Amino acid sequence: MIKSILMFLYWKAVRNPRVTVILGFFFVVAGASGLGHIRSLLKIQDMLDPESAQSRLMRELNENYFLGNTSAIFLAPPPRGPFTVQELCLIRRWFSNFKLVNPDLLQAISTFDLRTAKHSNQQLTYPYFLQMNCEPGAEALEGFSTLQRSSYAGTLVSPRIEDIFLQLSFVNAPLNSQFGTFDPDQIRMLRSSLKTELEKKIPGLGVHPFGEADFQLQMLDGIQWDGRLNLLVVFTLIVLLRAGLGSWRSGLLFVFTLLVTALSLFGLMGWFGGTMDVLTNCLFPMLSEAALEDFVFLAHERLKRPDRSILETFEAFVVPSFFTSLTTVVGFFSLCIVKEPLIARFGFWAGMGAAVEYAVTFWLLPSLLQIFPSLANFANRDRCWLPRSFYDMHSFSLPRKATFTMLSVFFLGYWAFHH
Repeated sequence: MIKSILMFLYWKAVRNPRVTVILGFFFVVAGASGLGHIRSLLKIQDMLDPESAQSRLMRELNENYFLGNTSAIFLAPPPRGPFTVQELCLIRRWFSNFKLVNPDLLQAISTFDLRTAKHSNQQLTYPYFLQMNCEPGAEALEGFSTLQRSSYAGTLVSPRIEDIFLQLSFVNAPLNSQFGTFDPDQIRMLRSSLKTELEKKIPGLGVHPFGEADFQLQMLDGIQWDGRLNLLVVFTLIVLLRAGLGSWRSGLLFVFTLLVTALSLFGLMGWFGGTMDVLTNCLFPMLSEAALEDFVFLAHERLKRPDRSILETFEAFVVPSFFTSLTTVVGFFSLCIVKEPLIARFGFWAGMGAAVEYAVTFWLLPSLLQIFPSLANFANRDRCWLPRSFYDMHSFSLPRKATFTMLSVFFLGYWAFHH
């Protein structure tokens, strides 16, 4: 019965190719218009279930300690040696001005803010550890040796006592913002100010960010660079398909399948509240692998039986590929029962991606080839760049003794694991 339904849908699509392509075009356009609504979640708190114990604990910490989006930075002196008094005065002056002109700051502390207790003449005072005379030409500096002996050493003061520690906490953005409660512009503004006001004036200054917000900005930059990496992978696949299938049309059709699938899926994510995070960021490589697998099977069939019509080629894989996609869909959808939204979202959209890829490959693509029959000849063994022996590898098999010898490695692995 399943086979009958699949064949009915397949032939219904390819016998009305223009209708199928037009419907597919409108679906892709409607889906792609939702791309602008996709949000990227970078903070763990935004990815968790708001009612979970971890999420509640994080909210309490943020409320009680004014954490927000926290950037932590160590400023290391130039290679020539420790900071001069004038350089320390410049850093302190920049830090004070930055706090004054940024209303988004919740709190800001630094090595300059650390105090110690002194008792003299029946008076208790709390002077700063770092005592600096910032008058022109002054060179006297006290406090670094005292810091090294204080409880701050190794916490707010790095093992290299001459480093300067800065911690700045910015207010959270609204949860429905493009990046959740994280605002990358705050951290970029901080980095820009550091570069303009300090790095250019103190040659060789070492700036070492390591806070939570700094990690999230790095993650955002990584996600944006992933787009370039994905593009490079696609171009590489186009060349490999030309080498293995003997026609640039193969790469064109593969890119068409992948592009339509990706636009449809990510557009749906935008319209229905899907988000990009550390897991869903892997969806595009997964779609590429699924689309490539189906396309290579179809292309191999074209190479092996070039006399068959293009519709017969697709027909041979409608049912097998459906069950391959079905197991993928079921496997990923099973993650939806997990209580953690981060994993449930990934499972749902990964399963949807497998379903959309199957529909594009076996309904839309053959319909397109019906309209443009010149594209159907996308595999030509005579024009391949690879030797003919490469295509005969499927008929190669190991001798029985060699096969059993290699299988015995599994038992040796079990023995080695316990020894």
